Amino acid sequence: MRLLNTYCGHGDEVLDARGSCDNSQIVSAGADKSVIIWDVITGQPVRRLRGHASRVTCVAFNEISTVAVSGSQDNTVMLWDVRSRKNDPIQVLKDAKDSVTTVVSTEREILSSSVDCRVRRYDIRVGELFTDFVGEPVTCASFTCDGQCIVTSCSDSTIKLLDKDTGELLGHYTGHDTGDFRIESCVDVSDGHILSGSTEGNIWCWDLVKEAVVHKMVHQPSAVVNSLSSHPTQPFLLSAAGLTIKLWGLPEEQTDDLANTLVVLSSTAEDEEIKVRISVGLNCGQVNLAPDDGQSGVFKQEKPPPVHPTVIRNSISPPSAVELNTTSALSNYATEVVHDYATSDQQILEQSAANIADDSTEIFPREEAAPRQV
Repeated sequence: MRLLNTYCGHGDEVLDARGSCDNSQIVSAGADKSVIIWDVITGQPVRRLRGHASRVTCVAFNEISTVAVSGSQDNTVMLWDVRSRKNDPIQVLKDAKDSVTTVVSTEREILSSSVDCRVRRYDIRVGELFTDFVGEPVTCASFTCDGQCIVTSCSDSTIKLLDKDTGELLGHYTGHDTGDFRIESCVDVSDGHILSGSTEGNIWCWDLVKEAVVHKMVHQPSAVVNSLSSHPTQPFLLSAAGLTIKLWGLPEEQTDDLANTLVVLSSTAEDEEIKVRISVGLNCGQVNLAPDDGQSGVFKQEKPPPVHPTVIRNSISPPSAVELNTTSALSNYATEVVHDYATSDQQILEQSAANIADDSTEIFPREEAAPRQV
């Protein structure tokens, strides 16, 4: 595995990093209270964003990488316009009552989790906030691949699967140990399995419907597996523990069509640097193609049967609504409608005569409604 580039610029630990949709930029968050946008090719910082009053714990791009979302120990979530030259956030969400642990941004929603035991979902389309109380500090939250459920990891070494719209508890997964660490969890590409790291060096895999442990893969004994990332379209999983990153997937004979796949691995480090490695194909360096327990693979492609939920929702009134500034974004879609009206009496009389002959014809042209302003 070959080291491509090292990105230096943070004044303290790098706590999170994400790549843009076109792989041209990296956004990183640090304990120095800053968010940095990097140019992947040159390795130079493009923007240095300061606004948080404490450590920035998590960061993410939206789907088209025009907005960066960051969460901090100052209990706020900030939205940054990546294309603008302004260094001020375009929106500050102050609903959390404790440290923000996770931020996820999709085309229509922003998801955040907090140590205040709540998961908050902001609907960008209607400007509404939906809050779910899970009873324990939430260390990680993510959407399932179909976008219908939320996977939450809690500090009591449990994982809960919630229905996104109703907040109903769909699944409860236990057995692993997370200690006092922020351990990430996710679902596989088929939405059939829940995956999580642990403090004992294992990656746990549960059947989403049966809530039973089906795999336990050893990343590194006695190491804290704190980071997991599932491939959005292929049955692969990245895990990070200590100074190692491993790629898990199907046996080698089932990956011939992916032999030329480029796998970009990014990691955060305590030496204030971001290191990016790339491997061509799947037989390189620290890449593992099969679980250590000898199983044929981690993932299955079939969809699970529907889940029958149990209601345990706690309704919480949102302290404030989201007011995203979309005027500038929508202004390009507004069009000016110009009508040519009949100006002479003769033309009006001719039109009236024609209308008598055909009732379906209107005397005056209808006026189009002006575009609404958002």
